[in-house]
Amino acid sequence: DEPAVCLHIESLLVARLQRVAFGTLQTFFGLSSDLLEQEIPEHAVESVNLSSPAEAFLSILGLPAQPPNRRSWTAEPPVDTAGTLEDMIREVVVSNVDVVVLQAGETLQRPGAAAKYLFVHLQGDLEACVANFEIAGEASKVSRAFMAKPGELLPDVSALTRFTAPLEFKAVTTCKVARLSDSAVEVLSRKAPQRCTQFMRASAKRYTEFLHRIDAALDWVHIRGGETLFRPGTPSRGIYLVLSGRLLHRRR
Repeated sequence: DEPAVCLHIESLLVARLQRVAFGTLQTFFGLSSDLLEQEIPEHAVESVNLSSPAEAFLSILGLPAQPPNRRSWTAEPPVDTAGTLEDMIREVVVSNVDVVVLQAGETLQRPGAAAKYLFVHLQGDLEACVANFEIAGEASKVSRAFMAKPGELLPDVSALTRFTAPLEFKAVTTCKVARLSDSAVEVLSRKAPQRCTQFMRASAKRYTEFLHRIDAALDWVHIRGGETLFRPGTPSRGIYLVLSGRLLHRRR
């Protein structure tokens, strides 16, 4: 169960990074594209095999370019061997991956929309945009955050975490994007959770060190009904953001 626990923890960390840290800095400080890396190192995507859509996902999961040689069994194959696990992963990915072709101006994913797929950019100019927070009645503007690199797993893993990302992906030129269905992702998360942590790590590469530091500095405060967060004259220990529930402010 340890790999499943690790995947669950990493899912929560990525969701917190996107929804809490990113959302807070965007909403209250007007930051957006500043929280995303304009460029990522070439080595971050050079290991991704673009020979086929399936191989792109499999290489992100850390599987070899060619399937391992199958062994011959006279009885039922053992379920705990690395070979059969890799074969299962390959079969799930190959059976559930396809390619989306976007024409210039078409949108792949809108901010806040729950994705039913994981996406790997294959070809063309694909821009990631983020909506700036509406300040003083001004209409929100969508600004370019970065241009996706071929071989990059797009940083929206809501098909795995079930928490939406704040990004929109739009084709500047004709683009090809590989997509893996959420049903396949769900199977992989149950059968090979340790491999699926690679999706989490790949998706976090676009977020800046500054955002990661803010996220690491966040602390959770749980308050039960009737309890007091702080009283007048209490020295401030930080900035508080109410994530859920109702908090009453009383003046004396």
